[in-house]
Amino acid sequence: MDHRAELLVDGKEVAFHRVHGHGVYPLTLAAQLAEEPPLPVAVRLERTGEPERPLRCSLELGGAVHPMAEKTER
Repeated sequence: MDHRAELLVDGKEVAFHRVHGHGVYPLTLAAQLAEEPPLPVAVRLERTGEPERPLRCSLELGGAVHPMAEKTER
């Protein structure tokens, strides 16, 4: 089973990872925002162990970690 994880900024893909099987977590997708100077950004995906919420996402930006709201597509 394959799953895709993509990081979109302003609707454009800036990072991508294809997960085979159950995948290895935590998984971090990293990119840079087109600012002056460029701003590093990362989204970290972690398994929760809960069937109703299998993944937790957090945004790492400017040295701070922010939990992200859930949204999944099927």
